Amino acid sequence: MKENMHSSITVQQDALTRILANLVSVSTRKSTIAYLSHVRVCFAGNSVEFTTTDNELSLTDSLQGIEGAIDAVISVDAFKLYEIVRRLPTDVGIIFSIEKNNLVVRSKRIEFSLPYLDAKHFPLISEEEKRGQISFAGDEIRSLFNKVRFATSTESTRQHLNGVYFESDGEKITVAATDVHRLAVATLTKKTGLKFSCIIPKKTVSEMIKLSSSKEVDLFLHGKEYVSRIRMVFGGIRLNSKLIAGTFPNFAAVIPQSFKSSLTFDRKGLATSIERVGLVSPDQSRAISISIKGKQLYLDASNSDASFGRELLELNEEVNEELSIYFNHAYLLDILSALDNKEVIMKFNNATSQVLFQGDESALYIVMPMAF
Repeated sequence: MKENMHSSITVQQDALTRILANLVSVSTRKSTIAYLSHVRVCFAGNSVEFTTTDNELSLTDSLQGIEGAIDAVISVDAFKLYEIVRRLPTDVGIIFSIEKNNLVVRSKRIEFSLPYLDAKHFPLISEEEKRGQISFAGDEIRSLFNKVRFATSTESTRQHLNGVYFESDGEKITVAATDVHRLAVATLTKKTGLKFSCIIPKKTVSEMIKLSSSKEVDLFLHGKEYVSRIRMVFGGIRLNSKLIAGTFPNFAAVIPQSFKSSLTFDRKGLATSIERVGLVSPDQSRAISISIKGKQLYLDASNSDASFGRELLELNEEVNEELSIYFNHAYLLDILSALDNKEVIMKFNNATSQVLFQGDESALYIVMPMAF
């Protein structure tokens, strides 16, 4: 790499801090591969582009029209650079220069020198043939994926469940996530003219939600025989991600077509009651029971240390059958937090089969009761 011994650029501290704050969330702090903890810095005239990757996901952002000029492509420790930049004075620009084998960072009477690597071996995710494009409003992405992402599995042995299923039939988009104990499904009416399905890794989903504050988001599908990568553009930020290989379960098969009973609750009130009674539930199982007798519902929890909690809720509807259903109360709180409706509907058949929770037609949640 040809060094620019006397060249420098000046950037604004707040703009660079914002960029690096987004990018470091992708980098891997403890990796045997140095580049995965680095940020690729591409100086090109009076612009500079920053990229981080974990080999599965990459983020790119840039600063344009800056003072000075450097032509070089290097990589430096992303976390060190971010921690330095965010602690520099905000009232003056930050001066970057390349001197010998170091990236030099100056501000007022402060100077840092960071060794760099030649970025020619920095891993970049290739972009295969583009198969289609969908444009979203930023709040559509955020709302859609927030409704389901909590239900993704954390078990590494179930890789195909470690992400969110993403499907388009041309007229609507469906997303789903499951860890086999619960299922979350949400839909968005959107004419895409595309028919596809894929599984987006949960880390990518988290970044998508975090970045979707821009007014419009463009999503590009890439792959040859099938969709194998997605690329998203959030204003000036570009996200490029590999997808999870595998087949997502046929989740429609576990959704009952009919239910014997249906109850309607104030969503926030129910969440508060479950959280309160759940304070004495066992740490490991987090079990709580919902017992229904006529127009009364009891929330109960107990622990091996003899602690016990109960709360009575009066129902508007009457249930003919008396029954007790046991749940992991954390699962119920996740569902109630994902919804933003004033009311939530609970539908069930008996104490052992699937229970459905729903706020409106745009999302539904299935929870399997616990065996007691």
